[in-house]
Amino acid sequence: MEPELLSLANNAGTTLVQLIATDGWEHVSAALTRWWHRHRQEDADLVESDLAETRENLVAAASDPVALRMAVTAWQLQFRSLLAAAPPGAADELRALMANGFVTPTTAQGASYTGDVHMRAQARDSGTVNQLGQGTMNVTGLPPAGSGN
Repeated sequence: MEPELLSLANNAGTTLVQLIATDGWEHVSAALTRWWHRHRQEDADLVESDLAETRENLVAAASDPVALRMAVTAWQLQFRSLLAAAPPGAADELRALMANGFVTPTTAQGASYTGDVHMRAQARDSGTVNQLGQGTMNVTGLPPAGSGN
């Protein structure tokens, strides 16, 4: 598998698990199931039930880091499997879906999200961090301009 697709699958799995335990998970599930149906129709029903099972497990496990890591790994593998056999357009659609927080305009109709979101990330060992946000954002912790970092 190409490194770019591997990275996309890993990011998608991580992002999905982070979103699946939120109040808007039904929108996430609906959007992802539709995407999956377009690219691997025979697995779409299974994916929908896997999403529900993952949510149940994460809610029951509260903030158990082992359960969280297992869920992330399982979904990363599912995304890798699909992307390895999917047409190139599937990766572009997944990127677009992720850019919208796994919510499409049709799944988000009538939905509104308000409040503050605080995101923290730290990359280690030459790692990369990708975070998505919309609206007014205040970013702190960046190196000073011109520092070369």
